Formats: sequence, C-alpha cells, structure tokens
Amino acid sequence: MRLILSGYSAVQTIIDAINEGEIYKFMSKPWNDEELKGNIRGAIDRYELVAENRRMASEIAEQNERLKELNAVLDQRANDATAGLTSFQDLHDSIAVGVLTFDDTGLIVGVNQLAGEMIASDLELFGMPARDALPDPVYEAFFGGGDSRNAAAGRLEFSGKSLQWRLRQVGTSESVRGKVATLWETVS
Repeated sequence: MRLILSGYSAVQTIIDAINEGEIYKFMSKPWNDEELKGNIRGAIDRYELVAENRRMASEIAEQNERLKELNAVLDQRANDATAGLTSFQDLHDSIAVGVLTFDDTGLIVGVNQLAGEMIASDLELFGMPARDALPDPVYEAFFGGGDSRNAAAGRLEFSGKSLQWRLRQVGTSESVRGKVATLWETVS
C-alpha cells in the first residue's frame, strides 16, 4: 500500500504519481497526525483485505479444480451405472416369464417387457403405484391377500389369457423391502 506525503502542489504531477503508482492516499503538508494514523490504519486494513481476497480466490480455484475432478468421477460412475442398468434391463427382458417388482409401498420399481405385454401393453408401468397401474384382477391377486403374505401363487383369467402367477416377499418378515411377482401364460 502506498501513501504520498508531499508539500508539492502541482496538480498534474500529483495525478500522474497517483495513477502510475497505484497510490492509496495522498496527503499534503501540513498533515494532521490523527488523519495520518487513520490513513495508515486504513492502508493496513485494505492490504489485509486484498491479501484475504487473494487467499480466498486461490482457495476457491483449488476447490473448483477438486469439484471438476469429483464431477468427472461422478459422471463416470453415472455412465457405469447406466450401462449396468441397461444390461440388467436387457437381461430382465430376456427372461421367459413376466417379472414385476414392487417396493415396500407398492410402487412398481421393475417390469420386464413380457410382463408389460401380458397385463398392460399400452401403459408404462415402471414408477407407477401398483394400485393405479395394474388392472383390478392382477392387483387383487398380488395385493388382495394383505402384506403379511411371505409367498403366494395362483391362477387368474385376464384379457382372454389364462395366467399363472407367483409372488414372493423380498427381505425378512421384520424388514420387508418389496415383492417380486412372476407371471406366465398357461394353455387351457
């Protein structure tokens, strides 16, 4: 921080000195001692503020670099997860029976292509509440017996098809995480 104390009074010379020297304050003679002390305190405060701003800017730049690195890792993990989910869905769709999975609230969290074709060919079932998405006979077969069933099986007639089904609970009776239903068409 620069202060000029001068008895020189040529205005253009003073202006040039201030502009070229990045002067914080210019004080002319005679100066007041309290004003000089205040200006020195102000210069010190400003210097500390500028130094703190530089330190913080450097810290932010470092954090931004770290954030870029973490975002790259997150992007890679998201790409890996997407590839894994795509592979899982392809595998899920290749199963020769219809498969529906429900979370513990009855939300459909998984459905393979065959299950979709068997019970709701024109609806997107994934992410829908079973109560809203499934036709009544299918819903009643899977959920009509109450949530206390650990496993159940049966047959139902639906939309001109004779379907057999099996339902299994996922998790323990103390910690139910959902249900898995399998469906297959039988020839009468």
